[in-house]
This record gives sequence, structure tokens and C-alpha cells, in this order.
Amino acid sequence: MKRDRKSKGKRLKILLFIALAVAIILIGKDNKLGAFSFVNQFLTTEKSMKIKYFIEDENILDVKVYDENIAKWKNNKLSFLRSNGNIIVEKEFNFSDPGIFYGNRYIYVFDRDTGNIYILDKKGETVNRLHLDKQIFNIKESGNNLLYHIKAEGSEIVGVLDKDGVLIGNYTYENENILTYASSTDGELNALGLLDISDGSIGSKIDIYGEVNKKIKSIFIEGELILHIGFTSNNELIALTDRNLYFTKDGSIMWKKQYDLIKDIYVGEERIYILYSNYLEIMDYGGRVESKISFGQDYNKISILKDRLVLNGSSQLVVMDKDKQILKHSEAIIKAFQGKNSIVLWTPEGIKVYDIVNKTE
Repeated sequence: MKRDRKSKGKRLKILLFIALAVAIILIGKDNKLGAFSFVNQFLTTEKSMKIKYFIEDENILDVKVYDENIAKWKNNKLSFLRSNGNIIVEKEFNFSDPGIFYGNRYIYVFDRDTGNIYILDKKGETVNRLHLDKQIFNIKESGNNLLYHIKAEGSEIVGVLDKDGVLIGNYTYENENILTYASSTDGELNALGLLDISDGSIGSKIDIYGEVNKKIKSIFIEGELILHIGFTSNNELIALTDRNLYFTKDGSIMWKKQYDLIKDIYVGEERIYILYSNYLEIMDYGGRVESKISFGQDYNKISILKDRLVLNGSSQLVVMDKDKQILKHSEAIIKAFQGKNSIVLWTPEGIKVYDIVNKTE
């Protein structure tokens, strides 16, 4: 009986491939990709996660994965581990008020009290050390720049350092609150999102600066709080508020879309992914929605695993191939990451490295 089912399964696959070949011959050139996509829906294999390594540690403060190496922050110490838990290098910092920021290019360990910043590469080697000699509230890598945020009595400052640590931007605001900030990929533009209460009501303002601290444009948004700003590779500015997504070009709003219960946004090379309520919406830079996917579970974070979307919540994770769910995993999750060929989960018990395998019946 089992042999008969296997034989039928093989015949079905053969028939599907024959159907694809016939379809390609019969249909026009422009529709060939659609034929491949159609048949691929039936051939896509459902996946599952298989535990490979478990690094037990219940006291981790922050984690980041770079390819197959894991950076772990705990008790003023930054540890670089292989995926099996073996230590590559460890560095301890004698900071009174330490902080860490994991960038795409570098890792930044800083002391809020003194403004000392250590910049490390993904192998744990120190590539630069900066001495700001002032208290800093936060830092952020954006584009090729490092931005630092200072809060003083009656004023706030954002400074911008280039890849060599040279100050290329310095923006001071008296009696205003800076909420978020970003640099363009080429470093030519900087943008700051601020709380705006100038007319007595709550709103937001985005100031866009060019070279030598020259303000190019201010965009005012009434009745909304700015949550995130970021530049595309073409220097368009994307802004997310508590209610709307804005796409701006040359300082003008090209389009906006309203969303409820916004949770996360991911800006890709050609598309924008926004997670809100129980939906994931995928759109192009023109604001045209390509796909809208609904979920019965609660997800709050978007990441990319190669060419696939990964969504995770506090107790579950799902991997999508276009709009098809190919993997679902339930577990208490603090953060989820993509390894080189794996999924890495930071959980309350520690760090778990999973292989993605074909699901067995």
C-alpha cells in the first residue's frame, strides 16, 4: 500500500512537470514566470526547525548574530561566540553606565557618563575609539555614519560622525524633544524627527539637513507622533508615525497610508514591509500594495532570512515564502535572528541555533 502511494506521488510530480513544460510551450513569453510560480506553489516543501546548538545562559542582556558568529552582551562584557558556543574573543569594559548598539557594519560599546565609544568589527577587533568627553543619551549607526544624541538642561543635540570619526553634522535644539534620527546611505543627508507642540497641540516635525548643517526642508505632521525615519538608497525619506506611513521625496510628501496598531517596518531595496494589527502588508515605493497577509497569531517583528520573510512574536515564529507559510515554530522568544544557514533564537533560557529542514510526515 505504501509502495502504491509512493508510486502515485512520483507520477503526480511527473505530470506536474509535464504540465509546466506544455504550459511554457503554449503560453507567451511574458507569462512564463507566472507558470513557474504557479507550479512552484505545489512543489514548495514545508519546513521545520531542528535544534543544532543550545548555549545556556539566563542572564544575557543583548544579542546579535553576524553570519554564524554570535555577539553576546552581559555584565559589561562583550563575548563573540561561534554557533556551537565556543568563545572566539571576549572584551570587558569598565564603564559606569554602559550601553551597546549593534550596527550592520560595526558594534558600538559606549559609556553614557563619559561619552567614550569603542567601535568593534564583527570579529570583535577594536577598529576605533572615540572620546566625546560629554554625557550621551544614545547612539545609532545609520548609513555610513554614527549619530549620537545628547540631552542637556533646556537643549538637545544630535552629532553626526563619518566613518573616520570626523564630525560632519551638529544639530542643536532649544526646548525641543528629539525623537528619532537617520542618515542617508551616501551620508549627504541627515534627518531628525522631533516632537512639535508649537501651536499648543501635539504633532511632529521632520527637519532635513544637507552639507555644512544647512537645513533643506521641514515637514510638519499634525496630531501624530513620529516613531521612525529612514532613507532609501535613492535618498527618499520614509517616516512612520503612530498612525500613518509617509513616503517623501525632495522634502515633499508623495503619499501616505493609514494603519492601526503599527508594530514594525522593514524597508528593503525595492519594497516596504509593514506589520500592523494581525496583518503584513508588502508594497512598492510607489505605495502600491502587492500583498496583504492576515494572521491568527500575534507577531511584532519583521526580519529577512535570505529571500524569505521571518515574523516573530513573544511565543511563536513563522517563515513565509512570498505569501505562503512554510514554517511555524512555537517557543518563548525574546529576539529572532538569521544565521548564515540557520535561525538563531534568543530565549529566556539562552541562545538556540536551529537548522531549517524539510518537514517529515
